Amino acid sequence: YGDPNNKSSENYGCVSTGIQSAWIKLEKRMNTYTSFIGQDDGSGNIDWTVMKSFDIPLMGDSFNVGLAVCSKRWYQMEVVFENYSTDSYYFPSAAPSISSAPTALVPSVDIGAVGLAGSASESSTGTWTVSGSGYDIWGRNDQFHYANFVHSGDVAVTIFVENYDVEHYWAKAGLMIRDTLATNSMHYSLFMTGGAGLAQMWRGCTNCGMGNSQTASIKDSSLWLRVQKVGNVFTASYKKVGGTEWVAFGSTQTMAFTGDSFYVGIANTSHDNAKIGVLKGTNFEVVETTPAPVRKLRGGQ
Repeated sequence: YGDPNNKSSENYGCVSTGIQSAWIKLEKRMNTYTSFIGQDDGSGNIDWTVMKSFDIPLMGDSFNVGLAVCSKRWYQMEVVFENYSTDSYYFPSAAPSISSAPTALVPSVDIGAVGLAGSASESSTGTWTVSGSGYDIWGRNDQFHYANFVHSGDVAVTIFVENYDVEHYWAKAGLMIRDTLATNSMHYSLFMTGGAGLAQMWRGCTNCGMGNSQTASIKDSSLWLRVQKVGNVFTASYKKVGGTEWVAFGSTQTMAFTGDSFYVGIANTSHDNAKIGVLKGTNFEVVETTPAPVRKLRGGQ
């Protein structure tokens, strides 16, 4: 590593000299940097062993991460990497073991004048937790927490909601496709509620009132949800635990977003600014379904 004090590089030796493949990991926690080498246990799990840990206090608030290769000779060398990934974490209440990753924060934001700050995370086992307060997603302006990702084109968004822990009858949480992060933005959503059953809602134009298609007969504590955008047409469907077929639900809506890109994700409002509602789910997936453009060879072939 680069020593910030004497401006030189330090080397702490090699582990498993001569191997041609290995699992490796670098971790940054505040100013502490740790290197790991991993061993596959044969069932797809990686057991991590610490190689070296040290402090670099002068790195700064922003930095670069990536893959580096040096042949240490005058000729080029090629290295093939697989399963490369980067994750941002917060520290859970109990420190994780080095063989398992802590819960990862995901992009999320409070929209509108919420009373309590929300949060969103994904655990190393794939469980999504989205917590939020907010008065409501209704009328001309919304107040909620939104785990969101930018996409374009046609998309299908799916999640299995394991549990929605909330008190208010009209608290709501589920999937949302949203034009912008403004409080009065257009959106198309499918929600589980605190007691009103399954609800599909939309705002068809910026700063308009909202539409609602809801049934109190679907009050399952766990449910598969899906919303889709194909061109300017939006649809919703659900599937019960153990079910094999998606069931269309709510109102098909046609609306033109203001830009090529938009937001998709998980929304949650407790319908009470003094309380937090918590959605837990798995199998959250966003699939861009826009067909790939046809590529022509030179000469029009």
